[in-house]
Amino acid sequence: MMISKKPNLIVRACTKQEELKGIKEILDNYDWYATQGYNPTLPQHEAIELIKKKQNVNKTMQEIFKNDFGELYSRSEHIYSKGITTINQQIGRLDNVSPRMKKLGLKVFPQYDIKLTQYGPGGSYGWEGNNGIVNLQINSDGKFRIPDPIETILHEIIHLGIEESIVEKFGLPHWTKERMVDLIVSSNFKDVVPEYYMQKPGDTRIDKYLNSTFGSLSSKVRRFKEDVLDIDYQR
Repeated sequence: MMISKKPNLIVRACTKQEELKGIKEILDNYDWYATQGYNPTLPQHEAIELIKKKQNVNKTMQEIFKNDFGELYSRSEHIYSKGITTINQQIGRLDNVSPRMKKLGLKVFPQYDIKLTQYGPGGSYGWEGNNGIVNLQINSDGKFRIPDPIETILHEIIHLGIEESIVEKFGLPHWTKERMVDLIVSSNFKDVVPEYYMQKPGDTRIDKYLNSTFGSLSSKVRRFKEDVLDIDYQR
C-alpha cells in the first residue's frame, strides 16, 4: 500500500519586500476590508494615513517609506523569531490533517509556506505554483491575534483546500466561504484545535446543507447555491 507523503510545512518570516507587497495589497483593498468588518493592522506611518485618505496612492511603497521601513523591519527580527519558535513547537499537531482533507475531497498542496507578518487582518492565504501560502499576523509582543496560531494556520489551509473546487466554482460570497471553513474545521478537526473560534458574521444558512449526511461536499454546496444564493441574486 502506498503511503501518502505529508506536505512540507515551512515556517519563516516575511522578507522586507514581501512585507511591503503585503502592505500595498492591504491598502489597495482597504475599502473592501472595511466593508467586511475587518480592521487590518498597518504600520504607524504618516504615509499610510495619506494613502487611506486616497492621497499619494500611485507612489510605490519604496518611495513612500524611503528608508523608514528597512529600519522598522530590522527592529522586528526578534518578534518573528519568537513566533517561529512558538509555531515549530506545536506544528506537529497538523501531522494528520492532510489525509483527512483528502478524504473530504479537499485540495492538499505538497508544501505550505507559513509566513509571519506584522500586518494584515490576522491571517490570509494564497498560492504560488504548487506551494500554498499562509500569511499569519504576529503582534509586536511576539504573540498572535488568535492565541493559538495552529487555529489560524489550519483555517487558512482549509481555505486553500476549497478555493478553486468550491468557492470559485460556485461563486460563494465572502462570509459564506468563511462559515464553510469554520464548519469544516469544527466538525472534522476538533481534536487538532479543541478551542476553535467560530466567526460570528458567517452565513449560517449553509449550515444545514453542510451538516447533511447525503452527498459530497461539492453536491451539498451546489444545493445551497441553487436553494439560497441563486434566489438572492434574483432579488
